[in-house]
Amino acid sequence: MNTTKDIISEIVALELAMFLAVPSDGQGNCQDYPESFTLHRKAQFCIWSEETLSSYLQDLQQAQKNGRNLMTIKYACIQGLIPFKNDSAVIDKIIKIKVDWQAEMIKKFPGFMARARPLDAKETKNELVSFRDYARGELETYSQKTLELLYLDCQQMVSRNINGSEAIY
Repeated sequence: MNTTKDIISEIVALELAMFLAVPSDGQGNCQDYPESFTLHRKAQFCIWSEETLSSYLQDLQQAQKNGRNLMTIKYACIQGLIPFKNDSAVIDKIIKIKVDWQAEMIKKFPGFMARARPLDAKETKNELVSFRDYARGELETYSQKTLELLYLDCQQMVSRNINGSEAIY
């Protein structure tokens, strides 16, 4: 029987393999720091329910089986190289919650969050992709089932007054 920790490890291993295979122009190459990628991804998944994690693991396994690199799609969307194609209404609902959490973090911990991604594209600086656009690119690659489960996770955290961004940090 897989534990939540095991599922997260499987997810991160699949994501890391995909991440390292993303074509890169070499500028500011974060692919040179796989341990940093692993740390950040594990932190993100620690707030997800086991059901959501299992669904996303299935998404990754199916993508791998079909020869699709979800990290390539994610970064191509984020960088505007391909259009966003997933029109699920759940994506906007999740983004709203995530942006609210992040805005609260910026307000609560301004010094700590000074180097964080700007919330919106109009606030971008130093060529950083906005928090909103990054979240959209990430969610773009999830199946409808994973999106719906993640939205439930987010709603449950909101109802318990848990800030998901703070929990991740």
